[in-house]
Amino acid sequence: MKKRLASFACLLAVSAMFLVGAVNAQETQIKDVRFSGAEPPGGAENVQVVLSGKNIPKVTVLEGDRPRIVIDFMNAGFIGRKNFTIDTKGDYVKRIRIGIYRNHKTRIVLDLTAGTGYLADQVFDHQENIYKIQVKPE
Repeated sequence: MKKRLASFACLLAVSAMFLVGAVNAQETQIKDVRFSGAEPPGGAENVQVVLSGKNIPKVTVLEGDRPRIVIDFMNAGFIGRKNFTIDTKGDYVKRIRIGIYRNHKTRIVLDLTAGTGYLADQVFDHQENIYKIQVKPE
């Protein structure tokens, strides 16, 4: 499991290098966070973060008994909400937690099901200002 998540962390780091573009210096607003389950069963689960402008997040993978993916958007707020949780009822992404911090950081945490190796892919749609991450089992 550690080896798979470490590989995943490297994949995210390399992917982030390709995502970096012109990032807005002003505070970006997160408009919505969406989850869609795996279709067909066994396929990828998708999380989309809809933004008011370009903002490439810092992504960290945490291993162990409570595996999770932490997505930090700097200079970002969340329209209409402070801290909340989305219970996804997903097979791989159990829960999405969103928190707003004083230093103008919004953190989105994807709590993953323990005991499974994952593959993930991320992309930033520059035309629509949507950050997307797909999570599926290895």
